[in-house]
Amino acid sequence: MSCGASVATFRLLDALVGWDPGAGPDDVTGIAGLDDLSGFTLAPVDPGAADESSVSPFLPAPWLAPGCGLCEWYLATPAAQERGRPILWSRLLRLDPCGCDWEPVWPPGCNPLPNADIAAIAVSDHRIAVADRASDSIALLEGRGTRVTRIPCSGVTVMAFGVARALLVARADAPVLLRFDPVGMPLAPFRAALPEPAAQITHMAAGLDGVVWLATPGVRPGIVRLWRAGPDDAAFTESTLAVLAVSVLPRDLITVSDNGFCISRIGQDGAAQSCCYSRYGRRLPHGSIGAPAAPEWQLSGQLLTGPIDSGLPRCVWHRVQLDADVPSGASVSVAVATADQPGVPHPADWQQAPAGTTDFLIQQPPGRYLYVRLTLGSQTGMTTPRVRRLRLDFPRATSLDLLPGVYRQNPEAADFTERFLALFDASIADLDAAIDRAPALLDAGGVPDDVLPWLASFLGVALDPAWEPDRSRAILKAIPELYRRRGTRAGLALAFRLVFDVEPVIVELALQRRWASLGGTSTLGAFRLFGRNRTRAQVGRSALGVTVLKSYGNPATDPLDALAWRIRVFVPPMPGRGAPPLQRIQSLIDSQKPAHTIATVRLGGGMGFLLNGDLAIGIDTAFLPLPAPVLGRAGNVRLNRATVLRRSRSVFGQSAAKGLVVGLQPLNG
Repeated sequence: MSCGASVATFRLLDALVGWDPGAGPDDVTGIAGLDDLSGFTLAPVDPGAADESSVSPFLPAPWLAPGCGLCEWYLATPAAQERGRPILWSRLLRLDPCGCDWEPVWPPGCNPLPNADIAAIAVSDHRIAVADRASDSIALLEGRGTRVTRIPCSGVTVMAFGVARALLVARADAPVLLRFDPVGMPLAPFRAALPEPAAQITHMAAGLDGVVWLATPGVRPGIVRLWRAGPDDAAFTESTLAVLAVSVLPRDLITVSDNGFCISRIGQDGAAQSCCYSRYGRRLPHGSIGAPAAPEWQLSGQLLTGPIDSGLPRCVWHRVQLDADVPSGASVSVAVATADQPGVPHPADWQQAPAGTTDFLIQQPPGRYLYVRLTLGSQTGMTTPRVRRLRLDFPRATSLDLLPGVYRQNPEAADFTERFLALFDASIADLDAAIDRAPALLDAGGVPDDVLPWLASFLGVALDPAWEPDRSRAILKAIPELYRRRGTRAGLALAFRLVFDVEPVIVELALQRRWASLGGTSTLGAFRLFGRNRTRAQVGRSALGVTVLKSYGNPATDPLDALAWRIRVFVPPMPGRGAPPLQRIQSLIDSQKPAHTIATVRLGGGMGFLLNGDLAIGIDTAFLPLPAPVLGRAGNVRLNRATVLRRSRSVFGQSAAKGLVVGLQPLNG
């Protein structure tokens, strides 16, 4: 029997649910981040290693050595041979601190090493150590070329001067670093044993604290592993670039590659410039030295799951959907296999999905268990795929279940029809999923910040770019209520609360008109319905040049039209925030008030009590401390003018009798 008539469901594999890796030693290899919510990737290459270009300022190449000066360098050019015979000997060049050109250390005819094949150099206090392959020796020279001594030593790979000007030498057949004093006499070897054969050591330097640093090749070209050991350490331990930067002073070496190297120099205008050279010291165009980028990831990795149980005997597994990012130069492949009993299927039983496929139909025999194999790859190690989620749909349910049974009479035709209709079912399912998720785009509280202006455009709202996202979301959520109350005092007040976080006072001036009021002292014929300033000229009653000439309206309705359709908005001061521009406030009022009304704005300035016309509490009033009284021309107190002097208990904690400075100290009385 088959479970094809069962309700379709699915199983997820991700960091939240779990990837269900197999228990075998080779089931998970070359990958990392199975518990990372962003997805797993290829494993990093040698996590403790560092980029060779980043290490070079601290540990230069053996043929390049910093001098005693701040910007001084020494370069040993390579020798060349043809048919076993030397055709070009090495030269020792010096880069002047004030220039960008290499010059021979010694003038012509004074070279103490005319026929040398230099393997490594080291410089300290105007003393130069040169390892010569041609003579299998190390020459100790003074800066002017005077030879101090020659040390017989073959197979030298790197050298460096350490504490007390002792010369440290890595020799190919020595398990430890050799040490020599400044005159070439042998010293006790460095105590720590080398982490790898000396022939593998590519860089060496001694720190200010006496710690010796080594660099050996990593598992990929362009990266190195760092090692450190102190004078009392028994062995070198692996370290990091951050620790190296604390122990060794960096120099102005920028880039080193097979094509040459670049050094940062200070130009005549004081600006830093990059000078690039070949191994022979010739100038090269800027940018021609391309240091190879170190690979960051393993070239391949695999995840083999354990048996994924459907819970259904002879289940027909339906579909695989992979959510992954696959950049250029990387790849992800998926293979599946079914089984009735737990146990890794035979290699011939696996269904391999086409390359680059992230959504495919499972074409496997019915089985309760499913195995999934994910293989990640990278061509150069510079990029890695990232797998976030894998979805497994089961059992198979397609549109064939809705067709008459005649379409399933022939097993081969039924299988083809089922797979054919599954293509359309997948597309329709994606559309259905998009439709199901569409309402989420209308939720102002859940969409990303970048979507808010797009969502506001559907509601006829222009969001101010100066608004923070939380304010924009609150405004969008309140749009239905704002539209219902638009043109009312409540709607305008709500808009102010949303935009400016203040509660305005909105006054309709028409309600403040005083006319046609009769009191106990009023007499008929002596009380005016409205003031003279609002009357219009009337024949036989109005004085010329005093009353207003109006050619429109009805004089009988003038009292009703006075101050009609006019509002005044009082905006209180905003604590902790500067007053918003009047233009922004006016624009907000214009967008919410009725079109036929005229609005005026009064801003609260927080200047204390302002007694001028109408007094609005909270707008023209503020309880502020009085300024301290200060006597003097620049002060705010004048004698004999509303000022009373008396003995104060204390002024700034001292008695007033101890003396006051007029114009500087306040008098509190």
